[in-house]
Amino acid sequence: ESFDVILMDVQMPLLDGLTTTAIIRALENGTPFPRNVPEDLLPALGGRLANAHVTIVAMTAHAMVGDRERCLEAGMDGYITKPFQPAQLAEVFLALAAHNPTRVAGDQVNPATVPVPQAQPACVPISWQDMAAHLQAATGLRSEQVNRLLNAAQMSLADNLAKAMQALQEEDRPALAKVAHTLKGTLLQLGLDHLAAIAQDIDTGIRTDSDLPYATLLDTLQAPLAGLLNNGKKPWGTNATQATPPITRRNEQ
Repeated sequence: ESFDVILMDVQMPLLDGLTTTAIIRALENGTPFPRNVPEDLLPALGGRLANAHVTIVAMTAHAMVGDRERCLEAGMDGYITKPFQPAQLAEVFLALAAHNPTRVAGDQVNPATVPVPQAQPACVPISWQDMAAHLQAATGLRSEQVNRLLNAAQMSLADNLAKAMQALQEEDRPALAKVAHTLKGTLLQLGLDHLAAIAQDIDTGIRTDSDLPYATLLDTLQAPLAGLLNNGKKPWGTNATQATPPITRRNEQ
């Protein structure tokens, strides 16, 4: 199929978004591939992409120094962080459309559209009511929809924190980094930027092979959430217990 815009997740298993974009651009421009492409895909991809330019907007769960530049250098046309507001995504699209690009330069998308979490102390009190208010303001969903998201978030956080502790005990750093990345996305969606920053530190530290106190970081991340997760109660009672997809989906999905 043909698409007007590709929203390209940056961190994916097997083939990340930067490499995927570089392959697409190589097929469009007739230049060497940065990685082997299965032979059976080349005829179809080459015929569709040759001498064309599909618009690619990077999507990543956290704004890190240099991330935007790496995405644009890989051949992407725009950049936005998750979770995003609909108006922010619309602004990126409008910036792209206004220039009618065959390629939009990196400085043509306003970096103000990329929300950067502000540093906050990890000891900030956390309540389901605050998270509900954040979700309602950010999404415009109805109260019952927000309730279902919060119940799903409770299960997702509890499950992934348990996986993180297991990975730490087993000294499985790749598994810990993967879980930290998932936790970061969930925490950002809930408005818990100060905790998401800790999860990001764990993820980045492992991926850059840095010698950080991962056990301490994980304890600092887990402590403010313990009271919300360990009582086993649904945050909004039995009326919001119907099955619902987790609000943070794994990148591989």
